[in-house]
This record gives sequence, C-alpha cells and structure tokens, in this order.
Amino acid sequence: MKENNEQTTCEQTSSFTQVSTTYARICVILLALNFCVTGYVMTGVLKLQQEAVGTVQATPPAIVKTGTLRAPPAVPTPTVEVETLENN
Repeated sequence: MKENNEQTTCEQTSSFTQVSTTYARICVILLALNFCVTGYVMTGVLKLQQEAVGTVQATPPAIVKTGTLRAPPAVPTPTVEVETLENN
C-alpha cells in the first residue's frame, strides 16, 4: 500500500512540472516580428536622416554683408605708478 501511495504522488507532481513549449514558441515568434519591425523602422529613419543631410550639404552657405569692419574703440589702460622703498 505504501508503494502505491508513492507512485501516485510522483504522478501528481510530474504533471505540474511538465512544460508546455507553445508559450516559448509564441515568444520566439513575437521576438522575431519585433526584430523585423524595428529593423524596418530604423532603415526608414536612417533614410530620412540621409536625405536631410544631403539637402543641407547641397545648399551653399549664405553670405551676409552688413557693412565694413571697424576696429573696436581703444580701451584706456590705467597707468600704475610704482614707488620704491628705500632703506634709510
């Protein structure tokens, strides 16, 4: 009788430890789809960025002439008088 009880407890616990692989398969498929969609979006963003950089490099920089250059006014420098100390 004791052997029979041990066998039924083993059978009951083994049903709980069985792993269903369908969830793992679904997760792998979702990860693959995520990878594909992310790659597609990244290539689209990079394409837009390259087009934007290409148009910026194609246009020459604008030169604005506002007038003649003048030297800034001279800043007066203070004069410092140095006193010498003599030992008497």
